[in-house]
Amino acid sequence: MSKSVFLVLLLVCFLCYSQENKTSQARHYITKLSDKYYNEAIYSHKNKKNHKKTFILFKKAADLGHPDAMKYLGIFYITGNSTKKDIEAGIYWLTKSAKLSNSDAMYNLGNIYHKGKHINQDLTKAVYWYKKAAELKDKNGTTNLGFCYENGQGVAKDIKQAIYLYKIGAKLGCSYSMNNLGKLYSIGKGVAQDFNKAVFWYKLSSNLKNNLGMYNLGVCYENGIGVNRDLNKAIFLYTKSANLGNTNAMNNLGLCYANGIGVTQNINNAIYWFKKGSSNHLAMYNLGVCYERGLGVSQNPYIAFTLYLKASKLGNTNAMNNLGSMYFSGRGVEKDTIKAILWFKKASLLGNKTTLRKLRILASYNYQLAIDALNEIEK
Repeated sequence: MSKSVFLVLLLVCFLCYSQENKTSQARHYITKLSDKYYNEAIYSHKNKKNHKKTFILFKKAADLGHPDAMKYLGIFYITGNSTKKDIEAGIYWLTKSAKLSNSDAMYNLGNIYHKGKHINQDLTKAVYWYKKAAELKDKNGTTNLGFCYENGQGVAKDIKQAIYLYKIGAKLGCSYSMNNLGKLYSIGKGVAQDFNKAVFWYKLSSNLKNNLGMYNLGVCYENGIGVNRDLNKAIFLYTKSANLGNTNAMNNLGLCYANGIGVTQNINNAIYWFKKGSSNHLAMYNLGVCYERGLGVSQNPYIAFTLYLKASKLGNTNAMNNLGSMYFSGRGVEKDTIKAILWFKKASLLGNKTTLRKLRILASYNYQLAIDALNEIEK
């Protein structure tokens, strides 16, 4: 090799090395800058600082390729937090983050398609993203994938696979997986019924401040299921769960105060909890009973009727029964025998025995609509 050729090759190598070194330095600088923007955004977000500034910082970090910032940006667009809601942009940024192996973005994409709240429900896509998240040992993705297998949503129902995934989710520290396992052991679904194991899983879930685990453990203590009955612990757990937003716990607290179970009977406290949990059809129904009978509130059949109607639309068959009775007697609403029988029929088709007995009584008095309803129910 001639000296001139050698020098040319040496120069080429030097230039390549120099270019590669510059590229590496540039990448390092971009990474540091994106981390800086992301950390500032997280600080601002956690401390509820300027929301617009938080969004801008996440956007800057995302534009520089930060996967976690992309995830947050996607969620902000989806929810309209600190920016105008833009579902398309939200899906774009979450997908971009997911393609960079961000398991939380995968879980969020699955959750969006699963719930169908912000976009048309697509259970197949939900399962696809949950599986991707589960492959990366994301506890939430794993748990929700288990839920899909348990209920046959987007996949063929497979309770054994659901249990397998819940156990993985539990090992990864997901309190929802723990609660779900407790529920399955409690009812004997896919496993032999075992109240001791149910309590074991509920306790683990409750210890992680899961309001569902607390509520279910409270039910066990109230009724002596898998544990010695302990009403003090039941009330304690219901109160903790209720303070975390669990409306079933609110309803149960209302019932405990109404009936003096584990606490001194106090109808005012009962009303407080029924009202607080009134987005729940059970609390809604119980509040309706209080208004119908004048328990702790001024008697008002019109408000009772409204509450029963709302609870009925949410599937509460006891509310349907009371609606039927109010229509039949004309209490709180204009008397309408046809509507009364239709509500009795609807509740009976959903398994309510009280309304079925009422239909039989009405049929014995030759109410033709009641006779037709019974014929349909008893086919």
